[in-house]
Amino acid sequence: MTALAWVLMWWIAWSSSLPLPSEVPRVAFMGEWTMRCSGWDRARGECGPEAAAAVPEIVAFYEPREKMIYLRWEWKPWSVVDLGTLVHELVHHMQFSAGLDKTAECKSALETDAYRLQNQWTVLWGQRAESDALFMAFVSMCHWDAR
Repeated sequence: MTALAWVLMWWIAWSSSLPLPSEVPRVAFMGEWTMRCSGWDRARGECGPEAAAAVPEIVAFYEPREKMIYLRWEWKPWSVVDLGTLVHELVHHMQFSAGLDKTAECKSALETDAYRLQNQWTVLWGQRAESDALFMAFVSMCHWDAR
């Protein structure tokens, strides 16, 4: 996975203004419910099946404190769409490595480049773009998170 991540980060750096970081993030896999519970607000109680069902589907996420990308068990390295998901999370790793999380208006604003490069990757390999402009504008709005 390390070699694949390096190749994809080189492509991201070549396709954007993001600098190549000095290290590759670690990658771990988890099941759907575990991933959904990772986004659960623990102050609201334990994350059981009902709570997990209330969290939108998550297929991957980047944890900057751990420098770790979490992918679902179902992730396939031969799938262009799944590789696009990895590209998206690697963009976040590169953004945090470059300190862009400290200068962005909010963390949601970092999604624009991640979705743009994910779309660019999937289209490059003959697949339909995963996200349209309206979706990208919506998820990158700063009302999602407080700074």
